[in-house]
Amino acid sequence: MNKQFKILFIVLLVVIGLLATSTGFFYAKTVSLQNEDKTSASQEGSKKITDTTATTTDTTAESSTPSAVTTPASLGSRPSSPSDTVTVKSGDTLFSIGQDVDVSWTLIAEANGITDEKIKVGESLIIPKNNQIGFTVNQEKAASLQKDVDAGKTLFRLSALDTAKSDSSPVYGIETTDNFTQDKIDETAGSATISVTHGDATYSINLIQPVTKGPKGIWAIESIKPAK
Repeated sequence: MNKQFKILFIVLLVVIGLLATSTGFFYAKTVSLQNEDKTSASQEGSKKITDTTATTTDTTAESSTPSAVTTPASLGSRPSSPSDTVTVKSGDTLFSIGQDVDVSWTLIAEANGITDEKIKVGESLIIPKNNQIGFTVNQEKAASLQKDVDAGKTLFRLSALDTAKSDSSPVYGIETTDNFTQDKIDETAGSATISVTHGDATYSINLIQPVTKGPKGIWAIESIKPAK
């Protein structure tokens, strides 16, 4: 009887040992799987953060696109300006100035956007020649503006249309809110033509690239004239 009891006791110990080993194995396996799930979740979270960062960077790049011109550039910041002007002196009238420069006073009034014939002493008036207003490019200023654009500043000057909007006022009374349309552009030759409608009149604005030709070159107005 004692012998049978011993055998039974030994068998019981073996079974308990097997159960303990099996329980330890499954516990270790469960912990391992939990750790793998945590690692996977952590990696997924890192991936999402990385993806979000990339998206933010792209959005920032898109937002750096130059906005449309809404106000005219100051006269001193333009690469070109009207070639022929006169300064109003005491006693001058549009009629007397027209006689002095041999241009109809009505054309002078139109060129300067004057509707009431009133002029002020010290005022600079633009004088049209051959039914158009020619512009002279300040090469030093143009080179400086090109450097600014190359450095990422005043990028609107890479657009012939935006340059026309910015630099045409106050010629013929043109305003930035008028309807501007790009008629043609040749970046190889560095030339472009923009049309603008102001009131009942339409004008043609010719531009050139005075420094660099192509998509990286700034634009400057060369002439403005009434459209035929």
